[in-house]
Amino acid sequence: MKSPELKIISILLLLLFTGANLSFSAENKKYLAKDLIDSQIGRAFYVLAEAAGMAGVGFRQKEAIDESKRIAHRLKEMAKGDPNERYVIWKVGELEAQIYLEERDLVLQQMQKGQQDINQLIVRFNAEVGKSRPDFASLKRIHTLMDRLDVSKANEVASSFNKRWRAISREVLFSIDVNLMNRNLDKAQEELGYCLRNKAYLSISDSKYTSIENSVVGLSLARTEKPVIEAEIDSAGRYIAKNSFSVARTQINSATMRYNNIKAHLSQTESSWLSEKIDRTTKRLSAKEDSLVNINLNILNSEGVKSADKYMQTVLKPCGVSRDKVALVDEAILSVSSPDNTRMSKEIEQFENHEGSQDVAFDDILSIAKKKAQHKLDSIAAIEQARIRKEQMEKAYQDSILYAKLLAIQKDQDRALQTSIDIYTLLEENKEKEAKNRFNKEKAFLNKFLRKEAYEILQLTIENPEKIESSSTITYVAVKQEQNAAVPQSIQSSEDENTRKNRERAQREIIEIYGMLEKNNNREALEHFQKFRTPLQKYLDKEVFEMLEMTVTQATILQ
Repeated sequence: MKSPELKIISILLLLLFTGANLSFSAENKKYLAKDLIDSQIGRAFYVLAEAAGMAGVGFRQKEAIDESKRIAHRLKEMAKGDPNERYVIWKVGELEAQIYLEERDLVLQQMQKGQQDINQLIVRFNAEVGKSRPDFASLKRIHTLMDRLDVSKANEVASSFNKRWRAISREVLFSIDVNLMNRNLDKAQEELGYCLRNKAYLSISDSKYTSIENSVVGLSLARTEKPVIEAEIDSAGRYIAKNSFSVARTQINSATMRYNNIKAHLSQTESSWLSEKIDRTTKRLSAKEDSLVNINLNILNSEGVKSADKYMQTVLKPCGVSRDKVALVDEAILSVSSPDNTRMSKEIEQFENHEGSQDVAFDDILSIAKKKAQHKLDSIAAIEQARIRKEQMEKAYQDSILYAKLLAIQKDQDRALQTSIDIYTLLEENKEKEAKNRFNKEKAFLNKFLRKEAYEILQLTIENPEKIESSSTITYVAVKQEQNAAVPQSIQSSEDENTRKNRERAQREIIEIYGMLEKNNNREALEHFQKFRTPLQKYLDKEVFEMLEMTVTQATILQ
């Protein structure tokens, strides 16, 4: 037998252990703040960008890559089971994509050991700048290296670089906006990720970047929440049919709260549809409750307090009629409960005081009362069925009207989107006056049917136009022929037009091959290289050709 003192000590230790566990559990329920996530991701990108600015210093770049990997790993570990885990995975994914690019660049630096000549850098620059979404950090590093080798070529690279980032800055914003309007979330997230990785080089203000990021995150939330809202409203309708008003009201309130959180990120068609659906279900619930309340008040008028109170206790309250409406009935009952002067009460009192054949007479009265009550119930049921049929017909009529409205709204939204595309096209062609006139002409229409963020971006672009190269026009840097060891200076000076064209063709082919490798089409790149091997070897610089051959071969082996 344990002594009482030992039992008390054991109980105290158990309580302390349980309290510690509860405290630990409460600490684990803290959410991972988005500000913390963004600051950590931003720090990793800053470290990588800083190391990229120190071109040729491989050890610093390696340290930056390792530190970024640690940040990514730590965030993923912290996010496990956290409500913001999906947001962390998305942000870390963008960081890991940039880490991959940095590692690839570091491998190239180590392979060449800083011995790249001017033409090799030009080939790498042209291959990167020709992509639809070039990596500007890589282009910046190439420019830094070029500046040490040849200032004139570095200036050409800088000119091409500047034209490209100005074109991409406007194009990527427009692309995000169009994809948001078309509800293409995957493409919008892809473009936003590109903006994040190249934020230091694109002319996108912090406010504009925050706006498009909020729009993409909002669209993602809307895509997740919209089916939940529809399911809750449908569920509420089924509970209304079962007279389970309390559950139905909870479902409607939840759907309304979710809708208010995402309506700014829905199209007008989707927003109108959900709003109408919530409103219609709310009115249906209110009408059903009012019907039962009216029945209760009729019972009070015709049958008295006891029957009315019984109906309230056995029907209204169990069905979950709102407290305000139950209180209305309760107040009516209390107002007539003392004394009970209904006709039926007086008749029953007369029969109770009547002498002789009392039992027989009461049985007759009771039988008549039951028949009257049944007749009344049948009448109420018939009225309820008629009300339901009328409600269904009204619902079908309202649905047809709503559908016609939604079609008209969708048609106007499509026209507004096409108009904005036409205006951006005019700006791309540097037709600023025509674009401004078109915008002013359609201003009211665009403001009504474009998303708020889309309209503001378009308006800002019109008010602050900037003449830029079209994004489809890419300025490539020509190979520096005088440094071509395979072609003597005397032969270069006498090259005919045909040879020059062949060199340009070889330059285009190498860009195409690098593009295939970038898309991981390694087998296709190898076949293309083998097909044009002879002319490439003849017209490309020796080091450029050898580097291309080595890259294609290694990519095929590692596949």
